[in-house]
Amino acid sequence: MIRKIAICIPLNKFFLKETLKLYENLDKKFDLSFMKKKVCRPHITLFAGSTNKLKQIKKELSKIKLVETNRKINYLGIGMFVSNKATFYLRFSSEKIFFEIRKKLLANLDNWLKVENSVQNKMWIPKSSIIHNELSIKDKSFIKVLKFLNTWKFSKKNFLIEEITIVDFTEVEHELESFQI
Repeated sequence: MIRKIAICIPLNKFFLKETLKLYENLDKKFDLSFMKKKVCRPHITLFAGSTNKLKQIKKELSKIKLVETNRKINYLGIGMFVSNKATFYLRFSSEKIFFEIRKKLLANLDNWLKVENSVQNKMWIPKSSIIHNELSIKDKSFIKVLKFLNTWKFSKKNFLIEEITIVDFTEVEHELESFQI
């Protein structure tokens, strides 16, 4: 069976809690609820594509172990991709750990039928979407949303990577499995 899957780093602890609070505020204040309605945790997608070799991918992910000192991810701020319907995202530092994990995934491209364009080396950035395909720059609330996001503060500016998840987005996006690293 062919599935569309993503390999992700889920946000955790306080950063997860505060991101969910941000989703809640975006829904209450601006009726922006696309991300809030997702079944899986907010995350940073490292790699995504179509595969019929999920078992092999799980095996590769289960082998990934990280050095304790190499797990810190820094939050940099909020970014935006401008299009008819903008995507706003939490932007994170490009840490060595991301590239190490992505290198391992890229070494096993034979497990993938197709790789998503957004995770190609020249396109990929560490981010977690907070608004997607709901808000146009022409909307009356656009400036209000920008001002609100500009005032949003997280209590800490970093978090530690503890796990990798496989997210299935064939139909409804949901977590399939999680691996401690």
